[in-house]
Amino acid sequence: MCLEAATGKEKWSKDLAKDCEGYVMSSWNWSESVLIDGDTLVCTPGSDTAAMLALDKNDGKERWRTAVKGAGGAGYSSVVIAEVKGVKMYINWLGSGLIGVNAKDGKLLWKSALARNGTANIPTPLVQDDLVFCSTGYDAGSALLRLVLPRTAASRQRRNTSSKPAICRTTTAAWCCWMATSTAGTTTARGTRAASS
Repeated sequence: MCLEAATGKEKWSKDLAKDCEGYVMSSWNWSESVLIDGDTLVCTPGSDTAAMLALDKNDGKERWRTAVKGAGGAGYSSVVIAEVKGVKMYINWLGSGLIGVNAKDGKLLWKSALARNGTANIPTPLVQDDLVFCSTGYDAGSALLRLVLPRTAASRQRRNTSSKPAICRTTTAAWCCWMATSTAGTTTARGTRAASS
């Protein structure tokens, strides 16, 4: 709901459940703080057809919505802005994992299921340059992701369990991630394929 600051009168509203088939991953309701980026409002309905949603903050008109198969409902964190390799993106938790979407058109750039849990993905991810740190509790551990654009002609994936990152680069992915995860005192590094372009 958008209200006039001076009068408290309603300007527009959006029902995430009715208008976007939205839902949250557990029994609690939405708890994110919506992101205002210029004249764009970004929020997380959490449905397969509208995992993330961008509206004009002035009139509530839809600018784009992000489709994510098996989204799993909205998490309980808030959308953050990142600019990686010259691409501005919005990042947030769903029930099925962490996603990054293109700020221009809402296209899914990447998704990672590491460090998610089945109860409540709550802590807002932290972004520094091309690194994304995420953690959720409930014995799910944490993960540090490095976002990487594909560089090689052939798809390849290398895995290891050392402190050095495992890197995934593929021509079929818009973005790839390497992850170092930590849970119960152990650390592993894994490469994963991101969303298809």
